[in-house]
Amino acid sequence: MKDELITFDTAKLAKEKGFKFYTDSYYSSITGQIHTSSTSSFNLEHMLSRPTQSLLQKWLREVHKIFININSNENGHILTVGQFKEEYNIYEKALEEGLQEALKLIK
Repeated sequence: MKDELITFDTAKLAKEKGFKFYTDSYYSSITGQIHTSSTSSFNLEHMLSRPTQSLLQKWLREVHKIFININSNENGHILTVGQFKEEYNIYEKALEEGLQEALKLIK
């Protein structure tokens, strides 16, 4: 099983909320293009960290005490973050949405 990297929209929101980790992969905040840390000439000021969903989830849990709960059953995956509750067919989609909803809770 491969841990998914977050989407551009989630990365943008994470940066706005103070997520500042060096990662192996980045998005350009201007173009949305993906870059790797081995790219020789890019300005980190204009880059958005592109961590795994798990790393961002851990940061939300440990730094902000925000928990993302996903319960799976035969009908799909039920996501709960704060007052937000939704059902999804794909676990990773539920987690991505949960990350975005959790980030929105940070003041």
